[in-house]
Amino acid sequence: MRASVRNSENGFTLVELLVVIGIIAVLIGILLPALSRARENANQVACTANLRTMGQAIFIYVGDNNGTLPIGNVLKGQIITAGYWSNTYTGDSTDWTVLLSTELYKDAPNPYNGVYLSPNPHGTRAMFDCPTAPQTINSVQGLTDYSTNPRIMPLLSMPDGISGSSPPYTPTYLRPYKLAHIKRSSDIAMIFDGSGYVNGGNWLGAYTTAAGMDNFGIQSKTFMTDWYSIAGIRESAATPIDTTGGFGLQPFTPADYNADTQANVQNIRFRHAGNTQANALMADGHVQSFSYNPRSHTTNMLEGNINVNK
Repeated sequence: MRASVRNSENGFTLVELLVVIGIIAVLIGILLPALSRARENANQVACTANLRTMGQAIFIYVGDNNGTLPIGNVLKGQIITAGYWSNTYTGDSTDWTVLLSTELYKDAPNPYNGVYLSPNPHGTRAMFDCPTAPQTINSVQGLTDYSTNPRIMPLLSMPDGISGSSPPYTPTYLRPYKLAHIKRSSDIAMIFDGSGYVNGGNWLGAYTTAAGMDNFGIQSKTFMTDWYSIAGIRESAATPIDTTGGFGLQPFTPADYNADTQANVQNIRFRHAGNTQANALMADGHVQSFSYNPRSHTTNMLEGNINVNK
């Protein structure tokens, strides 16, 4: 009888055990959000470091290429001019990520030439991998989680919606800007977090150039920062950009706002801080964060941050 009493005194009752489990559950509930925030803060810092590295590579590239920014994207065989003459690009397919990689690592592989990037002995594409994006850089050939401003580092196959709006009505295609020609360089975003999508279970990353940004308006709405009026267009640099996707592969729905979906491709992606912030490399080399309100679908990124003077 005495041994039985001693065992009862030294053991746990069911109520005590449930209390301990409850305390542990409360502590986990308190700590997990804090750990999640700390992890995302670390990811955002890593993303910022990526963009700073890209900025250094861009300045080296500009110095080696007569002051001109890299091409956003071009494919061999694409039409790159319009009007009376139609020219076809005959060089190797390339984009800004390849150009910056080869600027830093002269023997970096060109993903368009069928060279897969894993294993990647130089880590030449690590800077294009945002740690908050769904998958790693080595999962897909030539993957990037960042997109460029389509006005200053454009698709060479993208027509300039303004240039053909007045006589002689001969449209031209966009070309990369010279860095020195960008006024208010501290205000202009060059590269930023880009929206991607999953296809067949594979993360395809972002398009190299955000041609659908501002509801595809950046192709035809420009000169805003200088209140330049042409073809009836007169807009304010202080107007927030339109966060609606404009160049998607599917019809855009409310569920596609700030999402990695096919309907929201070629757009900026506010994927940090709980899908409320995006990092951007500005034309003067500093990195800036822009915010997004998921309720109103508005952002503090303005027309003046992406539209530049001619």
